[in-house]
Amino acid sequence: AEKIKLIFTSRSDYITHLIERGQAQKEISTEWNPAALADLIIGLLLSVTLKWRMNDYRFSLKTSLLSSLQKLISHC
Repeated sequence: AEKIKLIFTSRSDYITHLIERGQAQKEISTEWNPAALADLIIGLLLSVTLKWRMNDYRFSLKTSLLSSLQKLISHC
């Protein structure tokens, strides 16, 4: 359980760091809390991946994830 927690935390921290960099470069609005936006992104990744698995891998995971992320980020 500790190993899983470490993996999850490091991934979440990395995404949060990327968001902070995007905010510093004025690519992402500073109205968003970086940790909250990271949570939204992680939730999106988990949800799309679960749907992909439940649909027997019948759609492009990469295409679906990129499309969903672009829609989310375009509103940031």
